[in-house]
Amino acid sequence: MRPLSGPAVLALLLAVALAFALYPAGRRRAGLVKRKLAGEIPIGWKQLAVGMVPGAPLRSGLREALGWGSPYWIRAMDFADDLAQGFKVHPIVDGRTPSMARFESHFSILQAGQTPHPPHGHAEEEVIVLLSGQLVVIREDAATGHRTEEPAATGELVYHSSENIHTLRAVGPGPARYLVLKWGGVAVPGPDAVLAPKTIPYQQAMAAHEQRAEGFASTLIFEGPTRYLRRLHCHVSTVRPGAGYDPHHDDYDVAIVLLKGTVETVGQRVEAPSVIFYSADEPHGLRNVGGNTAEYVVFEFHGPIQL
Repeated sequence: MRPLSGPAVLALLLAVALAFALYPAGRRRAGLVKRKLAGEIPIGWKQLAVGMVPGAPLRSGLREALGWGSPYWIRAMDFADDLAQGFKVHPIVDGRTPSMARFESHFSILQAGQTPHPPHGHAEEEVIVLLSGQLVVIREDAATGHRTEEPAATGELVYHSSENIHTLRAVGPGPARYLVLKWGGVAVPGPDAVLAPKTIPYQQAMAAHEQRAEGFASTLIFEGPTRYLRRLHCHVSTVRPGAGYDPHHDDYDVAIVLLKGTVETVGQRVEAPSVIFYSADEPHGLRNVGGNTAEYVVFEFHGPIQL
């Protein structure tokens, strides 16, 4: 399907705004056009047009008409070690999503004693999921030069905020293997209090979670506003064999990092370790089709404004 032209998008947006203006429930969304023209909304016209359409199925169809990227993607993290190199990066995806102007993901293998780069900062925010091995997370304060080092064990999560100066070092005995999810865009107007860089004690969350007996259970790990998102949310879920949830729609992008087990989603069988991404408003469900409990970490990327 050929993407709509700029004038066609604007005409569609105005038509949607007019239609919403006729109904009380839609007047708030219609007012978003005025805010966009005033420079108060940090998203593009296409994203605004899609967000104003009522109903997830219609929004999903409009995104397809606009050429708005893949509705979902799945990637097994079965990359082979390259022992001839101290650091190896395997690109997974780099593009835009309904919630983020840029979203990039890659899988890295870092040999013991090595660092991927000198301490640096970048505009994008990122989370790191350590799948195996041991890391030391190094951070530096840009103003004072104060340096901190934190250990990170297999299964733990690392969050770097925008412009935070950081690097990693693998400490053995073998290589560290980790997934990186990185995103950026236009800064969200709002409170200055955003998530601080942190290494998240994932295993502590799991210790409490594993005492729960439900077929499907979730436990919050962390959440809060960031420079580019109204809210970054992270939780861990476990699904017993045969359990799961039916297809539904979310109004935000979702990434799932499958750590253990085998699940079925969007008609595909997925085995750990894998990463799954669902664009906002795309229907998705999940069911454990293996013989053991499945375990995965979920990241919700809530866009810069509530549409």
